[in-house]
Amino acid sequence: MDRRQGRHTIYRDFVFQPLTQTGLADASKYQIGFLPDFQSLTIHRVEVRRDGAWSTRLKPGAITLARRETDFESDMSTGEVSALIVLDDVRVGDVVRISYSVDGANPVLAGLDTDVATFGGSSPLLRERMRLLFDSDARPVVVRDPRIPSEHVQDSAAGKSIAIEQGDLKPVAQEGSYPDWFIPSPRVIVAAQRSWKDVALWARDLYPAPKPLPDDLEELIRQWSKLPDQESRIVHALETVQDQVRYFGVEIGESSHRPAEPADVWRKRAGDCKDKARLLVAILTRMGVAAEPALVSSRGGRWVDDQPPSASAFDHVIVRVHLGARMLWLDPTRSGQRGSLDDHAVSDFGGALPIAEGVDRLTHVTQTAGALSRWQVDEHYRLDADGQRAQMVVTTDVSGVAAESLRNRLANTDRDTLQKDYRDYYAKRFKQVSVADPIQVRDDPAKNTIDVVETYQIEDPLIDLEGGLRGLETEADTIENFVRQPEGSSNHYPVALNHPVQIEQRIELDLPAGWKWEGESIHRSIEIPGMSYSLSAAQKDSQISFVHDYRSTSATVTGNDIDRLVAGEQQIDELVSRRFLISMTDPAKSRDDRLNRLVKGILDNGSGNSSSAADDKGK
Repeated sequence: MDRRQGRHTIYRDFVFQPLTQTGLADASKYQIGFLPDFQSLTIHRVEVRRDGAWSTRLKPGAITLARRETDFESDMSTGEVSALIVLDDVRVGDVVRISYSVDGANPVLAGLDTDVATFGGSSPLLRERMRLLFDSDARPVVVRDPRIPSEHVQDSAAGKSIAIEQGDLKPVAQEGSYPDWFIPSPRVIVAAQRSWKDVALWARDLYPAPKPLPDDLEELIRQWSKLPDQESRIVHALETVQDQVRYFGVEIGESSHRPAEPADVWRKRAGDCKDKARLLVAILTRMGVAAEPALVSSRGGRWVDDQPPSASAFDHVIVRVHLGARMLWLDPTRSGQRGSLDDHAVSDFGGALPIAEGVDRLTHVTQTAGALSRWQVDEHYRLDADGQRAQMVVTTDVSGVAAESLRNRLANTDRDTLQKDYRDYYAKRFKQVSVADPIQVRDDPAKNTIDVVETYQIEDPLIDLEGGLRGLETEADTIENFVRQPEGSSNHYPVALNHPVQIEQRIELDLPAGWKWEGESIHRSIEIPGMSYSLSAAQKDSQISFVHDYRSTSATVTGNDIDRLVAGEQQIDELVSRRFLISMTDPAKSRDDRLNRLVKGILDNGSGNSSSAADDKGK
């Protein structure tokens, strides 16, 4: 990287040797992305070495330039162009070398960005080297992962050189249940010496006072201003920007960081995070509410705290509101939020840089109680007298972020599709499940709660076990979704958990006359890093129940605690799948039942079925 005299040139020299047939796919093509609005690409060489001799493969006419908007599916246009290089006749053992330079940087950043390199990747590396060139009087800051060797600094007439080199790098597992702020490959970040105050002053210039707002928006502001309290006014303004202004970002050139005029965003009813944040601040200011945009990173957690001060540490914008002595954080890019102002949650963004006068340091984003994702699931079975069928009623009550997520799903899924998806899910557990009553959905926006009631008829719900016992299989599936074994846990990198989450799943079975529970009352509790879980099994009158309770306790588990997490999740996974063990108390009925099953099994065998009905139910 060459940063001398205001330059921003990155030169890359990449050498790759495929040792297997699988590796040929990577060796025979290469893609170089750049932003032609302010960058130029120079390809210096494309070569292949075979049998000790190099041959050039650089064919400018064969290089394809393609507009490949990798973020377009996420409603974002960056203007990125890719140079696609395809090499013919590459063989196992060949060495491919591609060298190129990308010159230029986004002028809107005003040089407040950083240079970043990762050491190691998914393939083994013989050697990796990073070298940066600065003017002689520069005082760059190096933030280096401890796994990377120390930098070598050299001063000369040509400037200051910083070099880092490492050899024999083993493959680094890239896939895993990592927090967004964590990158498995060791990184080094180099930046000019600056403060967060410098970045804050830069950002303030991007957010000047807005021009007059459109008449229809001013009319809405007048209506909201008549509401009895500021919280109600803020909620109406926030939900309007969230739900009526579609998210779409044109991140080309200066538009990557300079927001559009709020009046234009409202007229188009479209904008990205910075556009929507500036619009919301303009509306709140017109209503006398003190508010300002705040720069954050969508990676959240420790991400910004681990960066040297720079504009490139941020990729998202939210809003900070001053409500008396309180500071509230709002995200106008979210949708489906309802309830009180505290119910409108933001993610755990970690450090934020408010765009306001006098700001010279990061401020930590605080979450309200609305960030809790709460689930209350009641799964109720009513068994017929002969045990041949059962009615199942599932009532799901959600609030907080869980209600926000479900509300967005309901907004994009018709009821018939939702009903089918839910029925198909239970059909994996029971062979014959039919809808007894249409699904019911009750949304209470004022309380930010949603209730969903499902009613099914299950034929032949019990499985036959030894000794005349019958079993009804159950799963605390809502909890099960949160205790799945984390990917990549064996390398002891940080593991991300959904947090904060609170779930109670109550599963009940009403026993008809002549049936009894063959299980026993128990209470089990498991406390492990990141979560707590308990199971209670009990009987009251003719009803038996399993009550599963789950609470998350942290968003991340690290170090040796990961082994305890994995072992504990295995224990929880065994407990969330439970079976109601029951039998008939009337000897005559029990004897007739066993005889009927035996006869049915004989008839099944006589019709060409090689397994008895009892065996079939148990599969």
